[in-house]
Amino acid sequence: MRVVICIKPVIDNYSTQALQLNKKGYAVNPYDQLVLKQLLEIKKKQNFELIGLCMGSMKCQDMLFRLLAGGVDSIILLSDMAFAGADTYATTEVLSKALIRIGNVDYIFCGAKAIDGETGQVPYELAHRLNIPVINNVSNIMSMDGDGLQLERQLDDLVQEEIIASPAVIIGKHFTTEEFTVSLLSLKRAKNKKMIIWNHERLELLPENCGIAGSKTKVKKAREINRFRKGEIMKGELNLVSQEMLKIIKG
Repeated sequence: MRVVICIKPVIDNYSTQALQLNKKGYAVNPYDQLVLKQLLEIKKKQNFELIGLCMGSMKCQDMLFRLLAGGVDSIILLSDMAFAGADTYATTEVLSKALIRIGNVDYIFCGAKAIDGETGQVPYELAHRLNIPVINNVSNIMSMDGDGLQLERQLDDLVQEEIIASPAVIIGKHFTTEEFTVSLLSLKRAKNKKMIIWNHERLELLPENCGIAGSKTKVKKAREINRFRKGEIMKGELNLVSQEMLKIIKG
């Protein structure tokens, strides 16, 4: 059985533990991280091939070597200046071509969303491009064998157990900021492995269909948000305070 997990590298202030371990500041997107941890736990008991698929810069390699040290069988890094600035449409164009090139994939796992984008669109677009079912709100991955993928889905207050046939895109619902621990020896061994790196030529993609050139989203204007605004506590009679607040809002 061949399983692919899509990994989104993020620079995240919430992943403090991950950032301490990674000098370059890249961490696995927390939603992908929980899915990965569950897959690695199952992999200890059941034999399947686990491939990590990541689209990002070459600076992500330190983070990805940790995944190899943690038990992922192989990593494919999709890295090319042509991929830069991609929206979800252009991103899934690249990811789908990579998955087709990998071939014979039974299940594709994704986190619900990336904390640096919050769109949550990539897994659905990926399933659409590959013309395979998508299963969302997955809270727990239980087992994988010839009979299918056994999992739990959290639908509001209801937890539903299901068996999913392959192929399918599986979307994890929850997240974690805790990385799995790896020993220095396993990390050293992982860095002796050759990471697979594919560019647009390897995927037989035209540059104009990738990155910002191939994106449907067009940014017309951007502005910097002041993150260090100071608050003010207003005391006094409610009527007077509300009038003063109204003046501030209008001003």
